[in-house]
Amino acid sequence: MSRSNHIQYIYNWYNNIVSNIDIKNNNNIDNVVNVLSDVLKEKNIENIEYIGVGGSSICFSYTTNVVIKICLLNSVENFINSNYYFKNNSVNILPIIDIIYVYKNFIIYTQHHCYPVENINSKFVFNALEILKKMLLCKVTVVDLYYKNFGMYKNDIFIYDFHETKSIYSKDNYYIIHLFNIFNIYFNKASKKINHSLNDIINHNFFNTITDNCVYSLLLNLNNECFDNAINDILSIQFLLKNNSGKHFNNYQNLSIGENFTVQLHDHTLEKFNYFYFLLENKFINQHENLFILDAGCSIGGIGLKIAQLYPNFTVLLNNINNDEINICSQNIDDLCMTNISIYSDNLKSLDKQFDCTLYFAILHHLLKFEDKFDNIVDMIKYQTKHYTIIEVPLIGDALLNNIINNSNVNYHDTFRYLENKDLFLEKFIPFFDIIMCEKIIYGNGDLNRYVFILKKKLVMNN
Repeated sequence: MSRSNHIQYIYNWYNNIVSNIDIKNNNNIDNVVNVLSDVLKEKNIENIEYIGVGGSSICFSYTTNVVIKICLLNSVENFINSNYYFKNNSVNILPIIDIIYVYKNFIIYTQHHCYPVENINSKFVFNALEILKKMLLCKVTVVDLYYKNFGMYKNDIFIYDFHETKSIYSKDNYYIIHLFNIFNIYFNKASKKINHSLNDIINHNFFNTITDNCVYSLLLNLNNECFDNAINDILSIQFLLKNNSGKHFNNYQNLSIGENFTVQLHDHTLEKFNYFYFLLENKFINQHENLFILDAGCSIGGIGLKIAQLYPNFTVLLNNINNDEINICSQNIDDLCMTNISIYSDNLKSLDKQFDCTLYFAILHHLLKFEDKFDNIVDMIKYQTKHYTIIEVPLIGDALLNNIINNSNVNYHDTFRYLENKDLFLEKFIPFFDIIMCEKIIYGNGDLNRYVFILKKKLVMNN
């Protein structure tokens, strides 16, 4: 089959799917994948897998981070131009990476993979409004602002599935209905969209609070094409959303979620994060690389959350076995719409993965309660660490460590003895790691005797 026949086949198949009500049970998908694979080979694109069908596109996975989309559009030219226009005006749409083929009103292109939005929360609404605000300033909007067309990419909210734009003066106000449904799900906790007509929406205030009244004003101003007033409404709603987003935690870790949905660390938690930042600041690690970071025994996850938010190229794994703390970690990840961080809730020693940088803040002395040899801890760190590790440990004289030792049944000589002083501790690591930093952490509490060690794995080590 020639290339043109390949494209014609896919084009005809897509037309058939669009007109077919039962699209999810279409049984020609394997044939289409085979034909599409042949088309893409000359572009050095292989091993595609079918993901699913949307209202205006069919999606295939290509790599972990890239998908291929097939779309039938009213105007390919309008779609391409809108991509460039929005991108140049800093509107968060997930743009085209490469155009593979254009045929009539039919396009095959690549796009970054993004994650579906699972919860309509404050950050999602704030960012969706930011997208709408910038569109209004551009005097162009996406026709379909359906909440499922938004996705999460690099810890931010983007419109990833849009294929038609119109002037804000076009009288096509379908986007207002979709915007209403976003607010309805957020404020009224509705499980799905409600099919109100535009007349219903603008003639009835479905909301009751001060924030909700701003929403009603926004919908009304959009419908009446009073766009300057609508932008002011958006700013008012965003201000209220920001003020209601703050949270503070001071149980062991001291962190807060700021009014701009940012992770803010304080006191000793910030000081610990700064040891990781030291590696970045001194160019031991590169923030633009795709690095894998472990925050072991993460407590409520503040340090890992901060790293993941600041450096979206990094992938962070939090580790904890405390269910209450895991729930806090999970809720914060959801509230912040973060996509590059996850939680491992099993025993740390069972974690059979390697990381570019590992963080063991105040966790090793707890693990020693269940070990018969300190060497087992060293072996675990040696295996899990590819390049750098940051370890905080209490040494003899630390009140918490003394309490743990007094209530432990393990052989002291083979375990806790190596926490008597920093030289004994390093004795076990020096064969495998070079020392970058060793210093005492000043907590302002005389009962604590903590040291932090930043170590670099020696190149001769393979595991």
